[in-house]
Amino acid sequence: MNSKQIAGLHLRLTENLTTLITEALELGLPTFQFFLNQPKDSSYLKISPTDLANFLHLKQQFYQPLFLHSSYWINPSTGDKIAFDSSKKLLHKEIRLAKKLEIPYLVLHAGSAKKYPEIKTDPHNKHQGITTLAKMLNTVLKNEPDVQILLENTAHGNKTIGSDLHDFILLKNELNTPEKINFCIDTAHAFAYGYDIAQTEQFIEILDKTMGINNIKLIHLNDSKENQGTKRDVHGLPGDWKIGTEALKKFIKHAQFKNLPKIIECPSSSKHDLSRVLNNISNW
Repeated sequence: MNSKQIAGLHLRLTENLTTLITEALELGLPTFQFFLNQPKDSSYLKISPTDLANFLHLKQQFYQPLFLHSSYWINPSTGDKIAFDSSKKLLHKEIRLAKKLEIPYLVLHAGSAKKYPEIKTDPHNKHQGITTLAKMLNTVLKNEPDVQILLENTAHGNKTIGSDLHDFILLKNELNTPEKINFCIDTAHAFAYGYDIAQTEQFIEILDKTMGINNIKLIHLNDSKENQGTKRDVHGLPGDWKIGTEALKKFIKHAQFKNLPKIIECPSSSKHDLSRVLNNISNW
């Protein structure tokens, strides 16, 4: 088996799907991730039959698997009914689009427990938010066998769900089919929240207890420009910042993760820097 790491990029969707996948091929990426909404006007991509056919043809030839990242408009943990209903509708829409593009993985942030009445026993409304998240996932997953949702850990504190990895234990207890939920671990988010990535075995024990090692299907391999525990989410190229090369290298070379795809989320970096880092990672 090839010992090289499978490391790709998060790419910006600018014109159409054909342009996107052509860029990935020109960069020599083994995999990539993208949003379905366009940054210039925040609208969802309008996919023409020709564009779809081109994308599916090239994807079938060169890429298995690819990853979609859900839009930040979706907050599945909100206590606001209008926002919840809107988020549920958008999640269904993005799952339909994922199926249309024949992409089996949709990365989703668990959201923020906003707009709940304050309760002394639940000061940040985390338990209420997790119950709401479970409600949405139970409904969505009931009739969606073709797309796997990958819940991603986040960096922020207070009302944010999934920064504290133990939130996922509580979530699983409220899911009708917990085996249908898988996970994406973001190294920068974990570090910014407070986890010590350099303590590889201890960190992996926490991951196994909370997400479940076998349920982790993707690694967002990002360094952090902010110090450990700041709860500020600022990505840097892997190995160039606060987590550093040795800690990241040891983590992704671990037997549990060495064959998992990795995605770097630093689209504002120059192509030269991205190529340098991808080349380094592929040989870690």
